[in-house]
Amino acid sequence: MNAAFLTFTCARDAALVPLWAQAVRRLCPSAPLIAAVDRADECMPLPRKVTRFVTDFDRQGNLNGLAAIAGILGTIAAVGQGTGLPVVKIDTDTVLAGCNWLAELGALDYIGFEGGHPLTATGICYGMTAAGAQKIISSCSPWPWQSSGKLPEDQTICSLALLHSRARLHPWAGGRHVLAFMPGHFGRPEVLRKAAVAIHCGQASGLAKYGPAVNRTHLVSRMMRTTLRCLSGRQRRFPAPQPAP
Repeated sequence: MNAAFLTFTCARDAALVPLWAQAVRRLCPSAPLIAAVDRADECMPLPRKVTRFVTDFDRQGNLNGLAAIAGILGTIAAVGQGTGLPVVKIDTDTVLAGCNWLAELGALDYIGFEGGHPLTATGICYGMTAAGAQKIISSCSPWPWQSSGKLPEDQTICSLALLHSRARLHPWAGGRHVLAFMPGHFGRPEVLRKAAVAIHCGQASGLAKYGPAVNRTHLVSRMMRTTLRCLSGRQRRFPAPQPAP
């Protein structure tokens, strides 16, 4: 099944968008839409064939709060209706590892993946149809919460999808679906190749192991490039990172 692919970007991850798009095109070369959703006050240069959408909803940092939830769902609904396809949201610091799971969106409105902790959904990659997003919007309008609190995107959207649409949350299964690129075991090529959905290269706990001297964007870029080579069978190990000049 084909899909439209979105990432919600910020200036910090501008250098990662070409690698993010490369990973999508590697598996889905016929995808009709690969798009970066920018903040209105933080637009950045984009590579060729990556569409830009501009939004002005309050993201509360990394997509938290009621405004961010409503903004994400509204964007997914609009893109899904405009393309007639399900929408896959992937974090900019994440490499798409497989697309077979998209076939499930023929019968479901939402597919999510459990993170490394029980009953927690990860936000690095999930799929949703326009109908699924619209079901949540219709069921929750007006939004029932007087105060949004933190409301992190990953857990909140998954919970709403499970409540108001046809949804499935895949279990963690030891990283069989989504995986964080970590030093040691979870950075080995034979482990990376087992991930069926996505590999998150910007995991904070993993980056911290390299110390503060390593520039985050520099290191995540190298992790993404290495992951792409691992998935294509051209890389056997992750070289020790060097501080960015």
